[in-house]
Amino acid sequence: MGGLACAFAPIAASAQTAPGAISLSIGAAFDDQTTPLLYAQQAGLFAKAGLDVHIERMNSGASIAAAVIGGTLQLGKASMLNLVTAHARGIPLTLVAPAAIYAGERPDGGLIVTTASTVRTGRDLTGKTIGVASLDDLNSIATQAWIDHNGGDAKSVHFVELSTSLVPAAMEQNRVDGATLWNPILTQAIAGGHAHFAAPVFDAIAKRYQVAAWFADSDWVAKNRAVVAKFVTVMHAANVYVAAHENETTTLIASFLGVDPAALGKMARSTPAPYLSVQEIDPVIAVAAAYKKIPRVFSAAEMISDAALTAT
Repeated sequence: MGGLACAFAPIAASAQTAPGAISLSIGAAFDDQTTPLLYAQQAGLFAKAGLDVHIERMNSGASIAAAVIGGTLQLGKASMLNLVTAHARGIPLTLVAPAAIYAGERPDGGLIVTTASTVRTGRDLTGKTIGVASLDDLNSIATQAWIDHNGGDAKSVHFVELSTSLVPAAMEQNRVDGATLWNPILTQAIAGGHAHFAAPVFDAIAKRYQVAAWFADSDWVAKNRAVVAKFVTVMHAANVYVAAHENETTTLIASFLGVDPAALGKMARSTPAPYLSVQEIDPVIAVAAAYKKIPRVFSAAEMISDAALTAT
């Protein structure tokens, strides 16, 4: 899973924590999917539940998973694909709460190409070079699936690992023909004037599915069920609130990401999920198996903790 990435200083809760509160260290990456967690902390929901939460800003879901396994963090958020592949490898991680949904009607991620590019179909990408954060991430698989579903052959495309922060410069210098990104980096790259949106590649997996979740070590969950129940209840309330009050949380997440709130307000935002759903996770498992990231298809029910709130 890789080593623990350097974490920034933890973000302290805004509400006063009661004496005797249970301390939790939670890992989260720099993205809009973290908004409900930040809201729960700022609004004092964790403090009211008797939890003293410290949010560690991390570089990737893989490094967060490594920290959870190692005991440095109690909970973390990662891409659903990372969690699916971890489960297939027998790594004892379990999903306790949903993070975000990909919603095809308002895509917050996709493929961008250089301004001069005329890419319209999968076939147009033959021989092109596409940047992705990891060769084994959801961005890579979604792009391959879109190419194969739209007249092309993903095997003819050269995928290179490229940090999202380096994408704008790489496209400006024509070192890559395109990249698959999520907001806010996607919109920022387009605003730079060297790229335009080419395709909603995440649609190739499904029109709606869960792309990230909060997770913990299975053994830790078994030993701390009351604590997990508090976290799960708080995150459900936070997800529901943020989904209904998107504009009110713009400044909160903009500060966390270090971006202009006005610019963020114009972007398609991440869609929080109220419950973990087998039906909304299974498409990720199916595409992971199709592209040989896991050896077989299994039910998402295997990954979900019985302490989680699930869709009926």
